[in-house]
Amino acid sequence: MKLSSIKAPDYRQLKNWAASPHKPSPSDLVPSFLSEEDFNKTADVFFIHPTTYLCQRHGRCSIMLDRTEVNRMRARANDEPWNSDTDDTALNAFTDQGTIRMQASAFNRCARVFAPRYRQAHVKTFFLKPSDAVQAAFDMAYSDIRNAFSYYLEHENNGRPVIIAGHSQGSFHGLRLLREFFDGTSLQRQLVCAYLPGFQIPHNHFRQLPFANTPEMTGGYLGWRSYQRGTVPEDLPAERGDSLCVNPFIWNDTIFKISLGKKEYGIEDCTHLMPQGMAATIEPRTGVLLVDLPDTVPEKMKRHQNLHLYDYSLFWLCIRENAALRIQSFIDKQ
Repeated sequence: MKLSSIKAPDYRQLKNWAASPHKPSPSDLVPSFLSEEDFNKTADVFFIHPTTYLCQRHGRCSIMLDRTEVNRMRARANDEPWNSDTDDTALNAFTDQGTIRMQASAFNRCARVFAPRYRQAHVKTFFLKPSDAVQAAFDMAYSDIRNAFSYYLEHENNGRPVIIAGHSQGSFHGLRLLREFFDGTSLQRQLVCAYLPGFQIPHNHFRQLPFANTPEMTGGYLGWRSYQRGTVPEDLPAERGDSLCVNPFIWNDTIFKISLGKKEYGIEDCTHLMPQGMAATIEPRTGVLLVDLPDTVPEKMKRHQNLHLYDYSLFWLCIRENAALRIQSFIDKQ
């Protein structure tokens, strides 16, 4: 399938939104232990989901690729289309029951959730050397994000405070969206915060947008990348420490170890809390978040030294509470 043959989504149609306040979606899910929670949707969140286009058998392969799988993917780079089709019902279901349910739902207490479907770049694009084909795949994906956000601004925003949120590929496109629409523009005054975990955020990436390294700070951006303690990813030394990071337990960039003790802030499958006893530290040389997992976490999580898949679920309640705090801080400043 050629890039030009994949039809661009029309964001006037609700089917091209994975989440919207105008239809039910998995982003509406609230765990039973929060059933008495107060809801006050005074802001909006524009959520850009991560890579779910992993292979043509959606859900049967993992983004957590080992070196052998990466080499195999590079050798067969042209075997699958570079970008997904937003009419792929199996992929949409995989996206909705995964990231929309487990990540976008973190914001539904305090914001209306808008999450566009987009012609996302295949996971292989992040493991291949830069090329015209790779850049074209990224550009196609971003063009949809841009069009969806433009539609949102024209038809839905009406001057409301807005959060930009994403993960992985979604954070990659979110950084580009911030530079185009918010960095040094009048729209920056409506930005509550941008939550962009799962992707490197270099220092000095923006001209005017500040790094939001305090819990109540508004008008800026933040991110983190989670790894089990003792892990040094092979590709991180090449970044030379050029990566900003906050600790979501306290929402600042201190390098001291922070332990939750008996508090529980992560969730499993959006139904129940993770076991007590997590701790996290920002590793100063690489700018990533090192997480101490308690022995009682699920085995499937302990198997992954790279906790990329769990960047949201480890801190789901932290994100939920902090988004509400920043929105209130934003409103108090008006």
